[in-house]
Amino acid sequence: MNHGKSILCLAAVAMLFTIGYKTGAVNADETIKPAKIGVVSIGTIMQNSKANAKWVEMMKERDAAAKKELTDLQTELKAIGEASKKFKPDSDEYNEKMRQYMDKGTMLEAKNNFYNQDFELRKQLWAEKHFNQVIEMIEKVAKDKGIDVVLAKENFNTPNPSLDEVMLTIRTSKILYNSQNLEITQAVLDALDASN
Repeated sequence: MNHGKSILCLAAVAMLFTIGYKTGAVNADETIKPAKIGVVSIGTIMQNSKANAKWVEMMKERDAAAKKELTDLQTELKAIGEASKKFKPDSDEYNEKMRQYMDKGTMLEAKNNFYNQDFELRKQLWAEKHFNQVIEMIEKVAKDKGIDVVLAKENFNTPNPSLDEVMLTIRTSKILYNSQNLEITQAVLDALDASN
């Protein structure tokens, strides 16, 4: 009887081993394949996109209009200052010109501050909006190309980077080299430009 139980136990172990082996073989067929990787320069895309060029032109026009307004105010301020010299310092006319001078100077300073703050705010809002557009396009291009992971690689954006820029790039660069066949920057830039 012990012999029968031993054979039955061995048969059960063999059956469990066979099931385990087949399950392992099935799971081995489902192993994760290596991820397909793409590399992109977000800074290059953001600087070179048609949408950014359009925004830069719009901001140049706004800046030119603001500079003209400020220059006109400076000219008016200078004219009031010159006109006040024609009157005696204790006269009503002199006091009126000085009041106008102070009002115009205050207006000039306020408008200058407004335009500076307005520009910084517009620049920040544009950078956020454009960055989100770029990220969406990176995702679309990556999916279209069957890419699983996209890594960001940044380059120096100026011909003569400052020491701070060099040090920041050294500290933040995680990709020191990539094969050109992983590069999708131009594909993303082209897709972004085509979508606008």
